[in-house]
Amino acid sequence: PKTGPAVAAYRDEKAVYLRRAHPGAAPVAFAPPGGGVPTSADLTPETDRLAVGDDRGRVLVWETEGRKLVAMIDTGSPRPVR
Repeated sequence: PKTGPAVAAYRDEKAVYLRRAHPGAAPVAFAPPGGGVPTSADLTPETDRLAVGDDRGRVLVWETEGRKLVAMIDTGSPRPVR
């Protein structure tokens, strides 16, 4: 990030996880609604927004601090978003 502690991001078949790089920090999960499988993820440089592509052709955007889903974009494609 441009400022603040480093952030680690990783994903599995259920969610994308963010974890601040400081002692005791627990991972925070961001799961696509409706059981979608995350296929890609990207953070803004400020780490305040997380974009996740899923296997249903959607792009989901969350505010990372409050874990609020702020946008869901359906690409119209049946293919996973990479």
